[in-house]
Amino acid sequence: MRKWRIEDSAELYNINGWGINFFSINENGHVCVTPKQTGVKVDLREIIDELQLRDVSTPVLLRFTDILDSRIEKMASSFKAAAEEYNFKAQNFIIYPIKVNQMRTVVEEIVAHGKKFNIGLEAGSTLGWRRFIGLHGDGEVLGMRTFGASGKLNGLLEEFGLTVSAVVSAARRVINNK
Repeated sequence: MRKWRIEDSAELYNINGWGINFFSINENGHVCVTPKQTGVKVDLREIIDELQLRDVSTPVLLRFTDILDSRIEKMASSFKAAAEEYNFKAQNFIIYPIKVNQMRTVVEEIVAHGKKFNIGLEAGSTLGWRRFIGLHGDGEVLGMRTFGASGKLNGLLEEFGLTVSAVVSAARRVINNK
């Protein structure tokens, strides 16, 4: 039986498949992150070793906002390229499906970096949204307040206050508060 190699780990964990060049395995067999394609490679084992010296135990969550920013840019450029290829003239908006358990720092990064790409946040359930309204100042939450509603679309829209007049009124309130 031959000795295990770094390439074996990369193949076993499909690093090249899911890592999109952000993740790799270095010569020591450690997983590395390159948050910016033109940036420095970060050895995750070295980070964990340093955290343990500071009495921080695993598991830990490491977030690299540059990766999120890169994905937002890639998504926006892909939509733009497709619109140009198919001569699509209407304006599009990319919507990120935020959930109640999403961490505020992720939402803030998506809002901050995604602003120039017209990235929006999911609409629908109002559950959990009230805590995010302060990201850009005063705002309004329009949406469903319960789960499990079913029926004809127009009736549901009316029931949950998702009418044209409700949206226009909410927009006027937000605009007048600025």
